[in-house]
Amino acid sequence: MLAVYRASGDITWLRRALPLLEKFYYYWTIPPHHVSGINLSRYYDFAQGPAPEVARGEVDENGHNHYERLRMNLAAGGEYVQDASSFLDPETGELTPRAYHADRSMRESGFDVSGRFGFANLDVLDILPVCLNTLLWKLELDIAKIREFLDATATLDIWKDRARQRAAIMNDHFWDEEAGMFFDYDGRASKRRAYPFATTFWPMWAGLASREQAARIVERLPEFEAQGGLLTSLHLSGCQWDKPFGWAPLNYLAVMGLHRYGYRHEARRIARRFVTLVINEFRRTGLLFEKYDLENMTSDVQGKIKFGYPTNEPGFGWTNACTMELLDYLGCLGDLDVEQTFTSRIQLPPRTASA
Repeated sequence: MLAVYRASGDITWLRRALPLLEKFYYYWTIPPHHVSGINLSRYYDFAQGPAPEVARGEVDENGHNHYERLRMNLAAGGEYVQDASSFLDPETGELTPRAYHADRSMRESGFDVSGRFGFANLDVLDILPVCLNTLLWKLELDIAKIREFLDATATLDIWKDRARQRAAIMNDHFWDEEAGMFFDYDGRASKRRAYPFATTFWPMWAGLASREQAARIVERLPEFEAQGGLLTSLHLSGCQWDKPFGWAPLNYLAVMGLHRYGYRHEARRIARRFVTLVINEFRRTGLLFEKYDLENMTSDVQGKIKFGYPTNEPGFGWTNACTMELLDYLGCLGDLDVEQTFTSRIQLPPRTASA
């Protein structure tokens, strides 16, 4: 919204848009998304029961969908969750209503599926995540800025105070001095969940991290870095949002965060690695994909994903957008070779005489 306003200068549009932005903000900052006592937000979907996309789009080569794989794994007791009985009825062997609710809430997060919020993210309802609260902190500052543009200064301090309070709580609950990373906070266990994930770079992207925290995070960068860019996590869980996979938005936000704190060499190196993988796979297949195997430098994920979508979706919007942003960051948008790589694969309709 700020970018649109800065480009258009349309103050009337900005004034009309602000209430919608604040409505969106309050969706995430009142119960049940807001967790009183901790004063941070969590993911919490309002729908109940199985998600309809599971039966249609998450079937593996054995004909099992995501819920069937969850049920078999929970019954075998092979993976850690805080309380398996919350998710699997011991009498019927079926998934419980809480399991379906947790699964839907995990999908609300966008991180479907990883081990970040417990096995297959089933503990998500108990987790206060770094990603969501970083975005809300940034949103509080952006709303304050919009109110400055609108000369609505009477409430300016309220929004700035909200951002200051959230930053303090986030630092207290998320920052792990020993590990040198931002971790999600487990509200049920009252401790940080030591699951290194690429969202540790988000407070750098937003400008929330201190210089000292940024330096500590950069010390951990080599652990996340693969030949094809920034790994999602350090855990090989069989989930699509974990190692060895990489995702465009996580790479983009990490690059921007590194750049913001002066780590330009590291930022450009990760950007080059990810863009190189995307371009090489585009040359090979003619497609851009949802996710990439950063260690094996391929978009082929066949047989590598145990939970979630076992396929790789082509033509994925965030890969397209983030690749363009990273190419722009690297100064490659005007590069003839890069342009020919993409345009040579695009089938344009024939020109008519009138065109």
